Amino acid sequence: MTNRPRPAGMGNIIIAGGAWPGFAWLVMTALLFPAIANAAGPVLAIGSKTTKPTEIFAIQLTTSDELPRRDSLPDIAQLHHYRLYALRAEPGKPFLFRLRLGFFADMNEAETVKSGLKPYFPGSWILKVSAQEQQESTTLSLNDPPRPAAATPAIPQEPLPASPSPAAVAVAETAPPENRMGVLMENGRQAVAKGDYPLAIRVYTKVLESPDGEYAQDALEYLGLARERNGQTAHAKAEYERYLELYPKDPGTDRVRQRLAGLLTARETPREKLPEQKTASGKPMEWNGSGSFSQYYRRDAASIDGAGETVTQSALMSDLDLSARGRDDDVDIRARFNGGYTYDLLSDGENLSRISSLYIDASHRRAGLSGRLGRQTRSSGGVFGRFDGVLMSYQAGSLGKFNIVGGYPVERSTDTSINHDKVFYGVSTDLPVWMEHWDYSIYAITQQAGDLPDRRAVGGEARYLDDARSLLALLDYDTHFQTINIFSLLGNWAINEWTTYNFAINQSRSPFLGTYNALIGQTVLEINDLLDSYTEDEIQDLALDRTATSRALSGGVTRTLNDMFQLSADVTVSSLSGTPASGGVLATDATGNEYIYSLQLVGNGVIHPGDLAILGLIYSDASTTNTTTFNLNTRYPVTDSLRINPRLRLDYRQFDQGNGTQWITTPSIRFDYRYRRTIDLDADIGFQWSDRDTADITEKSSGYYVYIGYNLGF
Repeated sequence: MTNRPRPAGMGNIIIAGGAWPGFAWLVMTALLFPAIANAAGPVLAIGSKTTKPTEIFAIQLTTSDELPRRDSLPDIAQLHHYRLYALRAEPGKPFLFRLRLGFFADMNEAETVKSGLKPYFPGSWILKVSAQEQQESTTLSLNDPPRPAAATPAIPQEPLPASPSPAAVAVAETAPPENRMGVLMENGRQAVAKGDYPLAIRVYTKVLESPDGEYAQDALEYLGLARERNGQTAHAKAEYERYLELYPKDPGTDRVRQRLAGLLTARETPREKLPEQKTASGKPMEWNGSGSFSQYYRRDAASIDGAGETVTQSALMSDLDLSARGRDDDVDIRARFNGGYTYDLLSDGENLSRISSLYIDASHRRAGLSGRLGRQTRSSGGVFGRFDGVLMSYQAGSLGKFNIVGGYPVERSTDTSINHDKVFYGVSTDLPVWMEHWDYSIYAITQQAGDLPDRRAVGGEARYLDDARSLLALLDYDTHFQTINIFSLLGNWAINEWTTYNFAINQSRSPFLGTYNALIGQTVLEINDLLDSYTEDEIQDLALDRTATSRALSGGVTRTLNDMFQLSADVTVSSLSGTPASGGVLATDATGNEYIYSLQLVGNGVIHPGDLAILGLIYSDASTTNTTTFNLNTRYPVTDSLRINPRLRLDYRQFDQGNGTQWITTPSIRFDYRYRRTIDLDADIGFQWSDRDTADITEKSSGYYVYIGYNLGF
């Protein structure tokens, strides 16, 4: 075991053999630059009476000379969950139409969706849009709004307070997704009560554009009501008709039909406006639920030099996803279970149960309180993954949102009982919007492993977004080990509508830094058992010895060639540090700098409207091998219900030791058939042939896999 002084924290960061001087200044600059900019320019300050205008965002997907058609675009979930619309460009622009997807309340949400769209629209970028564009998009839409889960509207039964200020709306839009929609719904109700119908229309439209449909049914009815009272008769009629189409058996349909009938007969005979139906005092909570069940069979087999087939996997995987919701005018309660069971058909296999989510969630709209208890997943506030515990939140108006979290980390979904070996608790806050384009969140968290401190960390996020640029900085600093656990800096810059640059800088400990890492390679299973052989300081040194440091730097550019093709190129350099020998565990070698160069061409509608073709070329210069990879991934819509997805991958490897080479050919095809929107049938079949030559041996192998099953929604 090595004896050395503790790391000095935010000093120079080494990347594979050399110092990176001043890297710590980059960290501090990323987090502190907004404050410097605030002092130097005319931006909003804390306590200022001037409020920040409400910001809404969209993703610019592509441009074209002709009006895009929905059937010529990829059939992917994101294009159904958000509003897809085509905007005519200003005169003089080289392309006539801009295809966009919206709308988003903050950069994180938009960035998450954009990353999922990258294989299909590599030249996409994020921009702020005006309220006018958001309004006009309803008539420019290429798809229907998302079909939300069924729910029963809750109509206000008592006078509402005054209309929310623009600042309050801005706070709601920058709140985390799990609470943002509830805050927006309350703001919309207040706007209706005050008579500010344009604001109510904008708020309810934003709720409907969220992928989370828990408030969608309420928002759709209230949107129709707000448009009706704002004199937008045609729009109100469309909203009411859509409500009746989506929720034909819901109790609220009688109320909506009454309003629609009033609109249809208004031109013929002027009549007194029908009173709005209100819920009776003491109305009981109404419940609804949904779910899905799936079963898939997976088989993998391989053969080496014709020695006979060896089955490496043969299992039946069953999964169940259930959700229930109950609500009244103020209280909203949700429950969720997502888990499954793997039945291993091999003689030496192991059957496994899984619990991914199992929680109950409750919120009180007026009080701004919410809480979640059970197995859940969180990726902010210093919690990076699944845990069994509780999360409590309070939305303090314009002061921001405050969170308290505590529980037991869950390493794998197959851990079906609570693991008491480690326990954590922490606090975090989502700060109010202080400056234009910037928002922040900070946290502090502590974790205990047995009788020893496992983790003590502080950190936060800073986010910047304007029409063409975005920046996200994340820092997690462990005060117990006095070193950086995670640092990430990601940015995008769209220099015009056709070209976007991106970069990413990342340093993280691998595995995640904690005293628990001292158990790696030891014969004992509990951290307290190490105290029989080592002191507390020695155990902490063991944990540092077992924890490597991963670093990566990448940059790329995406170029839209025309309305059919897009080209992207990326370069990544990464390294993983070595670990010393200590505590009876052998040392590991550092990888040195490893490089990956990639080039990708994406085509949409090349042969048939709705088809997709992705052609990729990757060269990897790693520590032990050099690999050239060719990828072809296509998707073809045979019918509205059936799609096929042929794929081909070719790998050529050159080994540093033995001067060996290897060819690997992997063709595969997937079939996806949807029956009546509730049953999905999937089949994926693939083969692999390998031919490896070295100075000593020539080895040929082959294999295949079969993945087939169904998913039933109810």
